[in-house]
Amino acid sequence: MSTAEEALDYGDEDNPIEITDEVEVGDLSAQTGGDAIDPHAKVRFEIRKASVRPYVPRNNSEWMSKFLSLDLVVAEGVDEEGKYKGKHFFQDLLLVKNVAAYPDENTEKYRSSGRFDLKVFLKAMGYDPAKPPKINDDFLIEITGREVVGDIKRKAMRAATGEVDANNRPIWAATGEFKNEIKNFRSAE
Repeated sequence: MSTAEEALDYGDEDNPIEITDEVEVGDLSAQTGGDAIDPHAKVRFEIRKASVRPYVPRNNSEWMSKFLSLDLVVAEGVDEEGKYKGKHFFQDLLLVKNVAAYPDENTEKYRSSGRFDLKVFLKAMGYDPAKPPKINDDFLIEITGREVVGDIKRKAMRAATGEVDANNRPIWAATGEFKNEIKNFRSAE
């Protein structure tokens, strides 16, 4: 009996298990990330969805960091004609880092500037960064549907080359592709 057939045994009439047929996608090496747009300043976004996303490195059981993940939708467009109205941008803001489990992973940067974008976002949402809100379901529900203003930046994507420097750290190189980031959050009111 195959693994797929065995999996069917775990379902029942009320909760059937669906088995996905294999899909062959072929060579993706020529695909490009062509949806990164040029920079635009003072763009109004609606927060369509907010969630907390942990990052757990491969082959590890401890989370390294947790992010506030925002699905931001361009509310009115980037110009008078409404260009890019309705376009989604996904932005992660660093909430916390598991310094106890990963003490050598940019701890000093985390403590000094790693959460600056989170600070700016919370100020734009009307919170005091000296007394930040608890990031829980109530907070996520509260900010969903609200608007915020931010700048769309265009950033070159990088990938590890497989080589290391004199300090045994990975060497990164530009891939020739770009992604967008939302920075400089401001109040929409």
